[in-house]
Amino acid sequence: MSTGVLRFKTLLVAIALIATAGSVVRGQDKFSSALEAYRSGDAAGAMQTLTELIDARTQDPRVYFYRGIVSTELGQAGDSDFRTGARLEAATGNTRLVNVAIEKVQGPLRARIERIRAEARADLKADPTREKLRGVFREALELRRDGNREQALPLLQQLTEQGDDPRYFYLHGVVLAEQEQTEQARAMFTEALKRETSVADIQRVNEMLSSVDGKLRLLVEEQTAIQAGDQTITRSDMHQEIRRRALLSEDQLLAEANVAAAQAAEAAKSELDARRQAAAAEIVANREAQLERQRKAEANAAAIASKTPEPAETTTEPVEVAATETPAMAPKQPSSNPFLGGTVTTPPGTTTRPSGTGTLDLSWLPASTEVLLYVRPADMENSALSKSMPAANSTSQALLSTAPDLGITPADIESISVGLGNVVVSLLPVITQATAGGTPDPQALGRQLMNSDAVAVIRLLKDIDVAALATTAGGTAATEGDSTYYVIPSPQPDQPTLAVHAVDARTVIAGTEASVKAALSSGPGEKERENFSFVPASSHFALGFSTPLLAGMSGSIPDAPPTAPPQVAALLAAIKGRIAGVAIISDLTSDVNLTVSLNLTEPEAAVEGNKALTEGLMLVQQMAPLLLGGAPQELQGGLQQMVGSLASTGRGNVMSLQATLPAALLKVIQENPQMFAPQLQPGAPGLPGFPGQP
Repeated sequence: MSTGVLRFKTLLVAIALIATAGSVVRGQDKFSSALEAYRSGDAAGAMQTLTELIDARTQDPRVYFYRGIVSTELGQAGDSDFRTGARLEAATGNTRLVNVAIEKVQGPLRARIERIRAEARADLKADPTREKLRGVFREALELRRDGNREQALPLLQQLTEQGDDPRYFYLHGVVLAEQEQTEQARAMFTEALKRETSVADIQRVNEMLSSVDGKLRLLVEEQTAIQAGDQTITRSDMHQEIRRRALLSEDQLLAEANVAAAQAAEAAKSELDARRQAAAAEIVANREAQLERQRKAEANAAAIASKTPEPAETTTEPVEVAATETPAMAPKQPSSNPFLGGTVTTPPGTTTRPSGTGTLDLSWLPASTEVLLYVRPADMENSALSKSMPAANSTSQALLSTAPDLGITPADIESISVGLGNVVVSLLPVITQATAGGTPDPQALGRQLMNSDAVAVIRLLKDIDVAALATTAGGTAATEGDSTYYVIPSPQPDQPTLAVHAVDARTVIAGTEASVKAALSSGPGEKERENFSFVPASSHFALGFSTPLLAGMSGSIPDAPPTAPPQVAALLAAIKGRIAGVAIISDLTSDVNLTVSLNLTEPEAAVEGNKALTEGLMLVQQMAPLLLGGAPQELQGGLQQMVGSLASTGRGNVMSLQATLPAALLKVIQENPQMFAPQLQPGAPGLPGFPGQP
């Protein structure tokens, strides 16, 4: 067997072993018996079988998760098993198998499991060397984005010498190619392709390469290759094989892994697999040592039953997202890779979405941010639509009316970012009240949300003197550590005290006094947040919601009724239990361009969801003449243009629905409010950015 063939098969074996996690194959019969006993109501029998597997030193995380689930149902504490299973899952890369195993576990128990899994993933990331390289990577991205390629090259050289992330090698190659060093770039792309071995790698690399198109993108996709014997394998070929394996059933994976392992057993013992196996063995050994100490304790059972997990301070999204630009449009150069989406075509009569780039700057917002509101007032006011319809930019004016009076207008503001943290926890009392038949108090709800986890960051286009403005407004100075902030009396007597702090002459933090103090105490934090990386900074308006609990919450989405079109059933099946974040995005040009994006936990879900949504939109557009036939004559043209603009895109883990609201349609709505139901009248919720007449 030639060296090239052996190397390629080694790569495939490594993928198979990572996907199936070697040790999971042992004890499959016993594990299946335990599941069967549990589902038939024999909790005690399931507990006994699962305990036998654990005593036999299993490294299958599902065994620990299910023993924790059974323990919880028997009234015992299962968090210890959940934590061990989560650490095994993070170490062995068995997330896909665990997701399938616990997909029917929902409600508070699923939420608790997801928090523990997120903690384990975060602990595994605590590698100082790796974090340092990630910081160098972000710096290199910024330099290249700013056109400083010569300064970026030494950093990229360091990354490719010390790191193994395929993104480092692809970015190094891109910068070399842009410096007309084509052969060196081709060699770097080849090294990158050797390291791109999973669906997660494909997703992260595609996001980083989203701004690369034309001949350079063709060089990456079709002209970069590795040799396997007498075969030349391109990036597209490799991706097809990786995605094919990711979609195989567990039995198919095991069968292929066994055949490949028999042919290249020694080569399959890669450094990555060895590290993960060693980490798994250490976790099991540590647990055995812990259990041995507990057996020697006099009150072993009571100690385990009373053991309570500490609440997680923060949670992060499981998938690492490159700190790179997030484009509003798909790449211009079509690609055979389905994860790249392809070119988005603008329907006749609509306006192309702006293609601004960059990631949102979320500095100073709470680390626990789950709801994000982002507005760019100056750009909105300068849009053609705002100039023809002044009421179109009243969103930023409404925001300013609730903020301290700093003597600024929308035209002075580059952006307003508002972050609300721990929203799900804050809303639990309201949900409980509504479930019991009560009516929530809007003012009480506002006070509940405006706690220490709610902060607004205002970035200006001109310098202001916050101290002088705050003093004029009757504010008083206070300090938190070495920082000074100003407390301003609230215009509403039953609302929390307002506070502002000037980070610099053009950046202001605003919120309750408690929230501003918390922000000053915590510092600016991470500029880029993985859970909101799917929201582009080019947006004029964005409202996003993302929390680790959302995947479990979305598992309760009801199935489509039997009478629903098959496209609806397929869409719900694709996204159910897989939603990690959702965002409503708006851009003003001469019209309003709306986008609703879902950030899903798996690329396959985005592919399937986008396919179903695309087919559904085609059906809607075909039926548009019938659906719109009863609409008032004044609305016919605008509605037809809006329906014709409907489009769906899928890229990586994100699927989006896009539509254009023509200015002519908005003008009719504004001038004829009597045509519409109350929720669509100007000034009412439901038309963000257009709340009223001038």
